[in-house]
Amino acid sequence: MRKSKAVILAHSFLGKILSFIGYCLGIIGLIGVSFEISYIGISYSGMILALVFVAVGFSLILAGGKIKRRIKRFKKYVSLISGQNISSLDSLASLTGKSITYIKDDINSMIITGYFSHAVIDNAANTICINPNAAKDNIPNQFTTTVTATVISKTQTEAQPEIETYICKGCSARGTKYKGVLCTCDYCDTPII
Repeated sequence: MRKSKAVILAHSFLGKILSFIGYCLGIIGLIGVSFEISYIGISYSGMILALVFVAVGFSLILAGGKIKRRIKRFKKYVSLISGQNISSLDSLASLTGKSITYIKDDINSMIITGYFSHAVIDNAANTICINPNAAKDNIPNQFTTTVTATVISKTQTEAQPEIETYICKGCSARGTKYKGVLCTCDYCDTPII
């Protein structure tokens, strides 16, 4: 299983590198074009090469920008889903100003790419479910809760575990966990202490 945080960091780095290389190639191409124009005898092969540099540079800038915008949308989704407890794709669409189809396709591609490591889209309910197996990952299941309650009632010396809210340092998502229990963020797999 890919770690969401690592995927996001790798894509962020890739977006920056593509943009940087694109700007460098574009500048080199523009210098080449101006150099070819400034000479009396224009070399068509030199002009074509310079224009290829400009075109490739422009393409890389667009690709880098697309990656950066996707990461920005991911952070917006995480903010809405975790901060405002929104799971409805209809609500996400209205809050972001995009169509439901766009939101569904965008989140689905983010799930496939590894941005959301524990998410599924429920097409019947038109919702996104983050960490559908949360009961077995972070919070004890029904059997464990029952056993814990029985042990507590017998001993009367142990207190019930406290639930605390955390804010992930990796993606700024909010969640809950038992105090003192190590878990991972539902959105990016960052360890939460």
